Amino acid sequence: MGTYIDIVNLSSGTTLDVYGSSGTITLSAAARRVIGLVNIGADPTYTTAEGSASLIRLSSNDLGYPNQVFVSGPYTTSGPGTNGSGQGMVQDIIPLDCEAKGNEVITIDVATTATITTARLHTVALIYADEFGVSSDWKQKFPNMVPSLGGDYRGSSQITTTRTGIGTAISVPSWVTEVIGVKAGVLKTGAITGGEEVMGYIELQSSIKGVSPQNFPTNALGATLGTPVGTGMYHDLIPWIPCSIRKERKPETLTAFINLRTTVTTANRCWVSVAWR
Repeated sequence: MGTYIDIVNLSSGTTLDVYGSSGTITLSAAARRVIGLVNIGADPTYTTAEGSASLIRLSSNDLGYPNQVFVSGPYTTSGPGTNGSGQGMVQDIIPLDCEAKGNEVITIDVATTATITTARLHTVALIYADEFGVSSDWKQKFPNMVPSLGGDYRGSSQITTTRTGIGTAISVPSWVTEVIGVKAGVLKTGAITGGEEVMGYIELQSSIKGVSPQNFPTNALGATLGTPVGTGMYHDLIPWIPCSIRKERKPETLTAFINLRTTVTTANRCWVSVAWR
């Protein structure tokens, strides 16, 4: 098969270097190596004169891997006192290299590098590989994606937390032997409502044996302060999240679902782009 990716939704602590409630990811029985961490985060409340980064902590007695801490985003700075457009984050992909034997439990929790008023929301994913592993060029490019030969896209509007399909199934051509990357996004397309954050993950189901489900975090858009003024939130880029989903030379399908972390009031566009070779 290749790689798997699964997520846990978390809330940070609010006191400097104090971790919030933890969550766990259990690797599949096929897991043989943990190869990456993907983090997104957003402030659900924009508080004036606050700023911090996040600390992502991984711990697993099963792996002999206790209390490993990585600094990640969102990297926020103090803003205006009355109106602000919020601060966003794209997916932070952190390479890992840890041998696994299958079914290990990994505990994840989040702290912040400064005291904040309201707990920050995070979605953290682990990428791991089975016995088939990944190709040499995949390893060399990671955390970037290897060059593709093509791909496809689906998009839809969504404002609730209900798991919802994104368009029709993506048809993967028979000549494709490997799905190599997923770009998952959420972007506001209508009026911005003050005090609302947007983030979530794309779930991929597939006719390819052993694939379903795969969960890819989207980018994150932090809550605004008051009535937003000035420029809206935007990203210069949203990264591809590398994957290695191997298939036989026959037609297959990928079906995408959006899972928002919180409800938003107005137009919100969710989309997924898939690349293959």
